[in-house]
Amino acid sequence: MIKDKDLKELIQAGVIDDAIAERVRIYYDENPVDNKRRLNIIFSILGALLIGLGVIQLIAHNWDHFSTFVKVSIAMIPLIIGQAFCGMVLYYPKLSSWRESAASFLVMSLGASISLVSQTYHMDGSLSAFMISWIIPTLPIIYVMRSSMASVLYVIGCGIYVISLEAVEDPLIVLLIYLGLLIPMLPSYVTEIKRDLQGNFSILLQGVMAVIFLVVLFAAYNDLSFVWSGPIFISAFSSIYILGLNSEKASAKNKYSVYRVLGSLGTIMILFVLSSNFYWKEFDKAVGPFVGITYHPGFIGLTIFMAISIILLVRMQKQGVRVRNLSPLVYSPMIYIPLIFLSIYLPIGKFFTNLLLLWIGLFYILEGAKKDIAQLTSYGLLILFIWTQIRLFDMRMDLILKGVIFILLGVAFISANIWLSKAVKGGKS
Repeated sequence: MIKDKDLKELIQAGVIDDAIAERVRIYYDENPVDNKRRLNIIFSILGALLIGLGVIQLIAHNWDHFSTFVKVSIAMIPLIIGQAFCGMVLYYPKLSSWRESAASFLVMSLGASISLVSQTYHMDGSLSAFMISWIIPTLPIIYVMRSSMASVLYVIGCGIYVISLEAVEDPLIVLLIYLGLLIPMLPSYVTEIKRDLQGNFSILLQGVMAVIFLVVLFAAYNDLSFVWSGPIFISAFSSIYILGLNSEKASAKNKYSVYRVLGSLGTIMILFVLSSNFYWKEFDKAVGPFVGITYHPGFIGLTIFMAISIILLVRMQKQGVRVRNLSPLVYSPMIYIPLIFLSIYLPIGKFFTNLLLLWIGLFYILEGAKKDIAQLTSYGLLILFIWTQIRLFDMRMDLILKGVIFILLGVAFISANIWLSKAVKGGKS
């Protein structure tokens, strides 16, 4: 809500006239900034989750003293209360602000009821069986309640389910199961993103989906050697980065989306690891001949991520985005497949990884200077700064020489930062 004294100050300064001030006042009266409502939703969700957990703890304390009938009745009570709560929210429009908390409570009640019934009748089962019996009934709640928080809980539940699978050892099968479980909720996800890409729940949902996917990826490829984990995660982070760019709305209004930030930072961090001597020494020991490598689960995973990246880039090209002007991060999956093949016979892996890091750092410096965005310039300088430190520590040379180089590099970076800051302020490219 804009204050009257602010409008008067603008009128006195000649910025706006009385008619414009009145229209501004009317607009804010009809479209108030609903920060209190947003805060109420957050606290109501937290309150619903805490109440659900508290009830479970109180019941568990006296559980052994109840008869079977009482136990089953108690197990159904949270579910009945949750359904009644959701019904009231749907029936009375004035309670719409409670939609997220009602859906969250019902999802938690489902898990509590399932676990209590199974414990009452001493049903043996695994964690994966419990999770799949919990997440499947959660799907209707997502669509009936139109709840983003229910979607978040569903994604977390799917991640726990696939990680707890003991019968499946193939990492690709694990990933396919996880992605298959996400397909039924994708229409709700797309609707939420289109409705409000920068909303709190949209950002939370994007972040949870990206993080849980990476956790599942790590769990699936946990048994693979360190040599394969690096390129796979680079390709995964790069695909996430491209996903953040793959919407016209995201590119225009949400320059620092969750996917973009997470994908960029993740790719850069793993590239730092892969730029070391240690990694490529281990690579020479672990990677087999050319014929066998194409059937390796790690190589198949790389190929899948490369295909995903290419599909997303082609889609962006069709939307009118100039792919060649994008960050070099988008080319990481396409670079590492031929690089692995060539590195079997030629010691070029470390060289091209360092070249890619140099390219990325320079890209952000020049892009920041060209677009007058100081954050991009600083990001590029930070990448080059960390890269040079890693390279110096990785090299064998006299300590005095290293010290002199560090001092010179420090002076160079400070000078470059000052020069680029002046260039950005002056509008130079």
